[in-house]
Amino acid sequence: MKNDNRAPWIVMGTFLAALAGCGDGGTTDPVVTPEDGADLQVGSDAVMGDLIVAGDGFSLYIFSKDIPASADLDPVSACQGGCLDAWPAYDAGESPVIDGLNAAAFDRYQRADGSYQTTYLGWPLYRFANDQAAGDLNGEGNGGTWYAAVPKSDDLFMR
Repeated sequence: MKNDNRAPWIVMGTFLAALAGCGDGGTTDPVVTPEDGADLQVGSDAVMGDLIVAGDGFSLYIFSKDIPASADLDPVSACQGGCLDAWPAYDAGESPVIDGLNAAAFDRYQRADGSYQTTYLGWPLYRFANDQAAGDLNGEGNGGTWYAAVPKSDDLFMR
């Protein structure tokens, strides 16, 4: 039987849930209980519902100016150069551990600069440099082009 070492994460998740209610009345932080070794997982926000988050609980985003992958073509990222300082490309690795999400919806491609990036339904995933803690959603709606990644296949940009 595998050693279950989730107790510290459950305590941390409860603590984060309590903190989420201590905001200034703005958006609430997603409640995430990080799974051991998960690279991608589901987070939950009181306003937005389920979100796709990194294993450390940080929010992941999609950019509406990107061109998603098609059956035989890699995606085209419109976020290059200085854009990547604010919106670093997220790479979950070659064989990511995915908890609570459809693993078939995720892929990985090599960007023009040689780095790798994880995709969801063909859309490249990014972090936001101004998210300072797990659960922050500071990039949601930024510029009318950046959106928190959500685990649904219909309109990913509908809020």
